[in-house]
Amino acid sequence: LDELCCRNVIADIFPSIDKLQTTLPKFIDDDADTVGIYCGFDPTASSLHIGNLLPLVTLLRFHMRGLQGIVLIGQATSLVGDPSGKTTERDYISVEQSIQNTLSISSKITEIEKNLRDMSLISSQRPSLIIINNNDWHEQTSAVQFMTKCFRHLRVGDFLCRTLIKDRLKTTGLNLAEFCYTAFQSYDFYHL
Repeated sequence: LDELCCRNVIADIFPSIDKLQTTLPKFIDDDADTVGIYCGFDPTASSLHIGNLLPLVTLLRFHMRGLQGIVLIGQATSLVGDPSGKTTERDYISVEQSIQNTLSISSKITEIEKNLRDMSLISSQRPSLIIINNNDWHEQTSAVQFMTKCFRHLRVGDFLCRTLIKDRLKTTGLNLAEFCYTAFQSYDFYHL
């Protein structure tokens, strides 16, 4: 954590950085087998890009230091469309393309980890990264089940307070799928 703070990688964190600095080492020492950290990647392209570098390197740093690294590939959420960082609606990708992109990104991350192991930067004693596809649980849930299970616990006001939602509503607007993207992300976190 000190290294990440020195590099200005951490902007907002909950609980506070002080609290995390005192509790995280204890988790790693006492519960290394059960404590993990995850990072999500939406397969909207066939490969990783420069914007994926910092999150992936950060995930790998925690993984090398004892936390189980979990890569969440958001095949389902790539079909919904992440509105963050965009001023207009994302281009739609087909299910077939999202499947191909998911396989490609999973392969690239596995290759990166293998290269780090070959260079002895990740101990051969460390378990491999866990790579999970959120479509595994989203495709098992109907729209009605998802709304019943998830939406009833979320408040529209909380969504409207989010900067990315406010910004898009002031300009081009956003479709309902993009508006609900956060609900899908929240459910992913709950599932993990």
